[in-house]
Amino acid sequence: MAAGGKISKKQAREWVARYRKENEGNPKVLYSETFDKNFIQELLNEPGCAGIRIYNSIDDEGQLQFILVGVDKDGKNILPNNEETTTEPVFLLDFGKRCPPVCFEENDL
Repeated sequence: MAAGGKISKKQAREWVARYRKENEGNPKVLYSETFDKNFIQELLNEPGCAGIRIYNSIDDEGQLQFILVGVDKDGKNILPNNEETTTEPVFLLDFGKRCPPVCFEENDL
C-alpha cells in the first residue's frame, strides 16, 4: 500500500501558507486538528491496519472535521461492524483539538 512521503519544513510551510491565504476570512476553515498519540496508536494497532486515511467532513453544526480510519495493506477501510457504537475494537477517530481555535503559533507551519 506504500503511500506517503516526507517533505521538507520549507515545503510544508509554503503549502500551509497557500491554504491559509486561499481560505482567509472563511469562518468555517479548519487548519489542523490534533489527536492524542494513544488514539493514533490504537487505530494503527487494529488487526490488519497498514495505514491511516483522513476524510474531510462536516459535522451536525456545520463545522469541518477530520475523520481518521485505519486501512489495510490493499488500501481498504477497516470499519466497525456496528453503525452506531463507538465501543468496538475497530473504530473511527474524530474530536481532536481544532485549529482554530486551539492553535500553537510559536512553532506553527
